[in-house]
Amino acid sequence: MKEKRNVIIIPGYNLLGWKLKEMYSKLIESLSDKYRVLIFDYNMHADSIESIFNAFDSFLKKKGITSCDLICNSYGTYITLKYLTERKTKLKIGKIAIIAGLINGSRLFRLYYYHDLLSRAKTGSSFREAVYDNKNKYNLPKNIKVLAISGDKRSGKHFMGNIFQKYGLLGVAFLTFDLRTTDGILSIDESTLEGYENKIIHANHITLHDDPETISVVKSFLKR
Repeated sequence: MKEKRNVIIIPGYNLLGWKLKEMYSKLIESLSDKYRVLIFDYNMHADSIESIFNAFDSFLKKKGITSCDLICNSYGTYITLKYLTERKTKLKIGKIAIIAGLINGSRLFRLYYYHDLLSRAKTGSSFREAVYDNKNKYNLPKNIKVLAISGDKRSGKHFMGNIFQKYGLLGVAFLTFDLRTTDGILSIDESTLEGYENKIIHANHITLHDDPETISVVKSFLKR
């Protein structure tokens, strides 16, 4: 029997304590027949980028993984791209599927109500670096195929309600007159990886990883 290829999900930063296997259950279920799907939960090591990198190396060694495809979501994208750019690794990666990727900073993330949580979050400098850095330069190995999926649907009344509660009419006005296309947290240009394949799906930042079209697109991309 042919051994299943490894697919590792690098999730978004779990500020609210979601159960990751439940959060990504639809994606995992859709891929499990063809792939060995694992989740790298870096949150307990998230005090710095370096500690996340060390934890990922230990994770790979423990699971016996020398080659894989990656699916990264939100902040998990920043971690993945930084790891591949800055870390000397023997890990062989075929494909990277990016979902709502925190690639080029996030102006809305800095304004959004999560900012209060960020100030108390264990990640401190590593998360803020990802949110504020909009001049990232990633040097990925040339043989890796990448697909970046962005959302173009704002987060609706819940999103605006939180902005109004914290920032009043000034905050709502800022968003109303912000003409950029966003997923509620990231604009298209902030979640696009220049020089690689990019796709837009009508979903917001919180739901994009769970969207049926996203799952279908990721599955097809990994099959190619």
